[in-house]
Amino acid sequence: MAATKRKANWGDDEKEVLVSEYGKRKHIIRASFDSTITFKDKSKAWEEITTCVQQVNPSAGRDVRAVKKKWENLVSQAMSNVTGFKKALQQTGMIKHLLCKIV
Repeated sequence: MAATKRKANWGDDEKEVLVSEYGKRKHIIRASFDSTITFKDKSKAWEEITTCVQQVNPSAGRDVRAVKKKWENLVSQAMSNVTGFKKALQQTGMIKHLLCKIV
């Protein structure tokens, strides 16, 4: 059985480029499929994002699948962080204080 070699860890600069480039193309990626947005358009957007990420670290050899997976992981991690922050606010009673100031 051939051992597969592990890819390099994602650097902060790669993550920043991923987030930035996704932001530029999210109107395509998150749009519903219709006569104006096709699967090809979404695939092309992900390929463009991957190309930008590869320019930061060409030796890492990131493909579209890896870039999409990293995006999903970043979103999941952000959601987890927000949930943890909300729980901390609730435990300290700060959320009521913050909500009163907003309203």
